[in-house]
Amino acid sequence: RIVSLVGIGSDVGLEVCDAITGALPGARFAIECTDGIRLDPEYVEPYPAPGAPRGPLEKIWTDPAVKLLVRHPDVDADLLHDQIAAIVGDAATVTWSVSGLVEISAAGITKASALQSLCESLDVRSDDVIAFGDMPNDIPMLMWAGTSYAVANAHESVQMVAQHGAPSCADEGVAQVLDRLLKTTVLLTGE
Repeated sequence: RIVSLVGIGSDVGLEVCDAITGALPGARFAIECTDGIRLDPEYVEPYPAPGAPRGPLEKIWTDPAVKLLVRHPDVDADLLHDQIAAIVGDAATVTWSVSGLVEISAAGITKASALQSLCESLDVRSDDVIAFGDMPNDIPMLMWAGTSYAVANAHESVQMVAQHGAPSCADEGVAQVLDRLLKTTVLLTGE
């Protein structure tokens, strides 16, 4: 269930889209809302969701978006993130987890801010948090957590900020580390 949502309202979101389109004509957009994905007419979704609403953003953006997704068929995937980050500035938070796909959340909203909010509600200190990551959208969370791991197949930027390494996702690296940590805790505490 959703405990808290800080989404992008259509007013801010459509301004961000206009700024991106003004600088990068041909940009394609989708929004992820709590009820699923909604697509502009030209957005190519690699994993189509049957029945997903498709239409002009000003008509389908009726609820706050958890994320605004941006693709561009003619801009180099490795450059797209930086170009959009420069266009958007502080109006929203820009990151990415898949080459060629830019993810935009509300200003100041990251995995770290969500984790911090959850931990505060549970009275858990950041020093007591272990986080795992593989892509650049995980970096703020890894930097906030008291202990951070990058899986072996993580993006190099993630490996540079994580304190520890874990086996790859294909080798169930997170499970291996958690199993080792739990066994160590049992040995140390006897519980």
